[in-house]
Amino acid sequence: MTAWAVRIVAAVVLGAVLGWAVTNSLPGGVVGAGLGPVALIAWLRRRAGAVARERERSLRIGLPDTLELLAAAVDGGALPETALARVADIAPRDLGDALRQGIRTADGAGLGASLRVVSPALRPLGSLLQQSEELGVPIA
Repeated sequence: MTAWAVRIVAAVVLGAVLGWAVTNSLPGGVVGAGLGPVALIAWLRRRAGAVARERERSLRIGLPDTLELLAAAVDGGALPETALARVADIAPRDLGDALRQGIRTADGAGLGASLRVVSPALRPLGSLLQQSEELGVPIA
């Protein structure tokens, strides 16, 4: 059985047991069995939202230091793409992963546009790089 099947079966059984225990009747157990998977799905969605919010928070926390490193690398003469790849190696794990994902997906759209799509927390950096590419605005 897959992990999802085990979770759903466990939710049905747990819901049936709790429904029967609370109402002390078979109809209560049937209702509980039906509500068990609904409660499981609601809990998993809430958990996924919390994980996404925590990831965005960690990206926002690491972004100022990463921008300083990027500006220093570009000021030292590196191309923005090269500098961003080097900074991604030094950045905190979540931020480095997001930057590397943006670099990988930057084929036709440009680096700035791809970073803006990867994460809402990276939109300011994406806008800065896009303006640098299109208008020649200096990064550093």
